[in-house]
Amino acid sequence: MRSGKAEKGWDVEFSLFGIPVQIRPACWVLLALLGGGLSVDSADALVTVAAFILAGVLCLLAHELGHALVGRGLYGGYAVIILGATGGETVSTGTPNSRLQEFLMVLAGPLFTLLPGLLGALVLGLLISNMGAAFLFFLLEPLPGVELPDFVQEALSMGGSAGWLFNCFLVFVRLLSCIGVWVCLFNLLPIMPLDGGRLAVALTDNHRAVSLLGLVFCIPAVVWSLARGLWCNALFMGYLAYLNLPYLRRS
Repeated sequence: MRSGKAEKGWDVEFSLFGIPVQIRPACWVLLALLGGGLSVDSADALVTVAAFILAGVLCLLAHELGHALVGRGLYGGYAVIILGATGGETVSTGTPNSRLQEFLMVLAGPLFTLLPGLLGALVLGLLISNMGAAFLFFLLEPLPGVELPDFVQEALSMGGSAGWLFNCFLVFVRLLSCIGVWVCLFNLLPIMPLDGGRLAVALTDNHRAVSLLGLVFCIPAVVWSLARGLWCNALFMGYLAYLNLPYLRRS
């Protein structure tokens, strides 16, 4: 979240809880790339990318709503939510009156992101008639290197003859559940300008130390992504590393 005046020229415009929302074309492109849009080779893959885009927008929107609603409640001001090339941001005319207010406003974003994830897990549990498996998927699937228990994988494999539309919806709620957790956890990394970095600054009031810590996370992530051929991830983490450089000059 940052203060300032929102720019015009958005593609999609609406309001939620009295807060204007802009979704720019670059947001759709970003989510399509992250969802595997460059490697679509079948109708099922296209459905997965489309479901990823929709689930991603809902999670980003919930995230920014957390910032905007809590910020407006704590210190007022006029807020606009913008979803664009770097994800989401909340532009606000209000300013926190204390580090505690800023901490609570920033923390609200990741916490609100869990709401669509929880909703996705709940609907998934109803669809597969196994709430335990759905919530284990919700908790474990976003974690790298963690394998889902066999009974969870078996429960999630249902569908088959249930119908194409049902399976498409099943893909969507699985992605909604997974992305909700992933966006929350990723944003809590202590990297500026992610929420985790802003939370660390609110606690320590030391931009330089937090930026150095952010580089410690970003640089190995770039190397790991390049080694695995994850070019979009490498570019994104490299961009975050670049954004941390100006903070190093702050006292």
